[in-house]
Amino acid sequence: MKKSFIFYSSWRSTFNKLTPEDAVKLINILCDKSEGIEPVFDNLIVEVAFTQIEYLMNINEEKRQEIIEKRREAGKKGGAPVGNENANKTSKTSKNNQNQTKQTKQPDNVNVNVNVNDNVNNIYTSTSILGNFEKKKQLRKQLVDIFSEEAIRYINKSDKSRLINDYGQKYYDNYKLIKEYVSISI
Repeated sequence: MKKSFIFYSSWRSTFNKLTPEDAVKLINILCDKSEGIEPVFDNLIVEVAFTQIEYLMNINEEKRQEIIEKRREAGKKGGAPVGNENANKTSKTSKNNQNQTKQTKQPDNVNVNVNVNDNVNNIYTSTSILGNFEKKKQLRKQLVDIFSEEAIRYINKSDKSRLINDYGQKYYDNYKLIKEYVSISI
């Protein structure tokens, strides 16, 4: 049982034409309908108003059921995007089972030699990542002070035209700061 339904503001005109008592009756009937209870009418005016609204409620319920079905199907696939190796779990497990049956038992005595060189320079050390994170955090704070949170979303999406339309000269005055913020990868 669903616990909500969409109430359109365009319905206000319908409610304004009803008496307060009829409006309350209509609201109760709408709530009953959303919970699956068939409405009982004792007033023709309320019934006519309800039939107008019921049409949209039914359309919304159909959309809701379509979304539920799509999500159910995606859940069966594991939610992985198409083309991802996780998208088809059943074939992957069956391949693993085939590989296991094809493998022959190997002898237990295997010699492994491993040489480790401690002098490896890792480009992506935790300190450089942390430094990038702190730098990006500082730049973000500066940009929020200049623009707004919404502008940061445009910047992250590289929506240059939206930034120019909404912020005009501010965008051009702070272009270097924006470019530096975008260039830092974490």
